[in-house]
Amino acid sequence: MSLMQKEFAWHEGAFASIAEKGYVPQRYGYIWGRELRGDRSAYLMADGNHRISALAALGSTEVVIKLPLSTAVIRQKVDEWPLVRAGEMTQEDALIVFDAYLNGNASPARSEQLADLIG
Repeated sequence: MSLMQKEFAWHEGAFASIAEKGYVPQRYGYIWGRELRGDRSAYLMADGNHRISALAALGSTEVVIKLPLSTAVIRQKVDEWPLVRAGEMTQEDALIVFDAYLNGNASPARSEQLADLIG
């Protein structure tokens, strides 16, 4: 099965389960996230993307998630982020990625040449 087929099956499974049983994190597992703190806060899901998507498709506007202690990613502390400290990413590039998650990507990369599909 291709990765895309697996992703679709996982999403369909989450949708069917939540539609039938509701979102019961105490029994089936919580959605885990990390807080992104800049001028405002947003949340990046580390585990549970299919459940979040299924809940949204079912009309949910609120969800209970778990945020591990001390895992907030704070924009003003970019120099402390692991990839920046290790020299694998510049502060500028790290902030571009952070801001795209926090605010959306207003200028996504585009190309005149179509990419080959991986199948």
